[in-house]
Amino acid sequence: MRFLKNKDAASGIFLVVFSIWAFCSTSAFGKSSISTYGNPAVVPRIVTIVIFVLASLILMDGVKEVKRQEIGRETLEQGSLFSKERLPELMTFLLLVIYVVTIRAIGFVITTAVYLCLQMFILSCFDTKKIWLFLLIACIISPALFYGFRTFFDVLLPAGVLGWNP
Repeated sequence: MRFLKNKDAASGIFLVVFSIWAFCSTSAFGKSSISTYGNPAVVPRIVTIVIFVLASLILMDGVKEVKRQEIGRETLEQGSLFSKERLPELMTFLLLVIYVVTIRAIGFVITTAVYLCLQMFILSCFDTKKIWLFLLIACIISPALFYGFRTFFDVLLPAGVLGWNP
């Protein structure tokens, strides 16, 4: 149980399992008939391999920390699931769930812009001075990603309420 209370070990396990699942899921992509770049699973597979490697490093650090604490007889931090320190983690998870649920109905551009802005706000420790910068970045990156995926990779992303299809 101590092992799962270590943040590095717990997140490492989760990310390793997630990357294996995501990599296996790419086999269902099939060959693209409209893309000149070949298999649409190439980029997701590269990303999942990178996630796997980095998650493995995080997991190894977590295992080393647990062993060091067992040797030194240190007690691990007994933080509650809903403690103030975990607020950014919980908000990120909730934000990701909302993003996945709403992307088809609202569309990629709007949903991604809102997600990016809110995620930057959360990661900046709720810095209200930079909210305009976050909005600007999100409003530039989101349509650029949509256009890039549509133009260069021939990947159709949900247009949603905008109906935008370059």
